Amino acid sequence: MGAFKNLSIDSEQFEYADIDLESFLLWLSDEHPADDEVFNLLQENLLDDGYNVVSFSDMEDVLPAGYQERLGELLGQFFSLQNTHVAEKITSEIASILKSYVYVYSDPRTGMPFYIGKGNGNRVFSHLGDTTETEKTAAIKAIRQAGLEPDIDILRYGLTDAEAVLVEAAAIDLVGLENLSNRQAGHHSKSFGRIGSSDLIWMLKAEPADIRHRVVLVTINRLYRSNMSPQELYEATRGVWRVSRDRVDGAELALAVYQGIVREVYRINNWHPAGTLEYQYRDDPYKPSHKNRWEFDGEVAKDVRDEYVGKSVGAGGQNPVRYINV
Repeated sequence: MGAFKNLSIDSEQFEYADIDLESFLLWLSDEHPADDEVFNLLQENLLDDGYNVVSFSDMEDVLPAGYQERLGELLGQFFSLQNTHVAEKITSEIASILKSYVYVYSDPRTGMPFYIGKGNGNRVFSHLGDTTETEKTAAIKAIRQAGLEPDIDILRYGLTDAEAVLVEAAAIDLVGLENLSNRQAGHHSKSFGRIGSSDLIWMLKAEPADIRHRVVLVTINRLYRSNMSPQELYEATRGVWRVSRDRVDGAELALAVYQGIVREVYRINNWHPAGTLEYQYRDDPYKPSHKNRWEFDGEVAKDVRDEYVGKSVGAGGQNPVRYINV
């Protein structure tokens, strides 16, 4: 129990307990964005591989040496929040009726929502006892300084977790991430997300692409939006990816793909180790855990883009990078 030795809570209660990994990662991304390397490693090595309920030792095994103490601190905070006084508000009987749900925090002075989330059990109230410094906690503090409490509404309940993911994503898309204190637009990589009607029609009537070049298909479902500028689309496509250097070195083109439809075509100049290129319209995507990832520089392939843009190349699998004719 070395990772928990400096905590003031009873670590034996949860060191060997089952941990809802998705709930923990939701909390981690909201409250401790600076620990994004821990988030990425747990997501890539456990959640993305289908592990939803894990133990501390499972999490410890996928982190490099030296991260165990920080993981212990984070889990200590996470479990402490689950045991605050607000936990009495939802009994196990009520939780069994609510199942998974989607909730919204609003400012009672304006009626405007400032946070949308999903969860089960007492997740909806966990933010009230949060002492970290985030936009969300700042909003709650400002409301309390006015002698009020945030309005908390349940948008939908009795859902499966998959249904809650979609409802949360739709609610965030409707309000607009820029109008909320959420740090990301929901965990909805399998949903289409908000999309312009013309884009949707274009996507549904797309014909199959007849690819005659040596290409790399880069799926950007998580980053794409209908109103992206050309530069934003380019930056979303060029990095950073796990690729086979032998194969990409033989590729002529990189195709930006959203939900199986080609959105743009780039002629590749060179591939570089992740962290080499600068990004103007997105946060630096390079993380220390991305040592074996790559990014490319290039330009729009104006001579051949009309052959592929708007055509279907299929949704592909879990790997965002695919190769054709290389």
